[in-house]
Amino acid sequence: SGDLQFADLSVTAVTAPASAESVATVHLAWTVGNVAAAATATATWLDRITLSRNAIYGDADDIFLTSVEHNGLLDPGQSYTGGADLAMPLGAVGEFRVFVETDDANQIFEFVLEDNNVGISAGTYRCFTKCLRVPPAGSR
Repeated sequence: SGDLQFADLSVTAVTAPASAESVATVHLAWTVGNVAAAATATATWLDRITLSRNAIYGDADDIFLTSVEHNGLLDPGQSYTGGADLAMPLGAVGEFRVFVETDDANQIFEFVLEDNNVGISAGTYRCFTKCLRVPPAGSR
């Protein structure tokens, strides 16, 4: 009988700027590693990027931003850094965490090792609206 071997994808880092205006384009980055003894059997999967007002992934306050396709097998011990330049949603104002879920459609067989597929930004990300100054009446 042989040993069962399978991949184990883990989001090890999520980075976001400290703040930006609502609808501004920001760069988000994340690192995903294969921390198991076997390579991924599939070369393509999606990394899902989500904003949340709290540190709980998958609850009602989450705002889906996008999914980014990863292409390429990942050998044991290898990692990759993903990134996306995204416009923050109009009206999304306040403190947010950024979550990244790798392999969100479960393309990679990981047996029972799915609990490390979601990573969260270390700090909060502040999204604010640009204040518009309205000129006084008759000043045009």
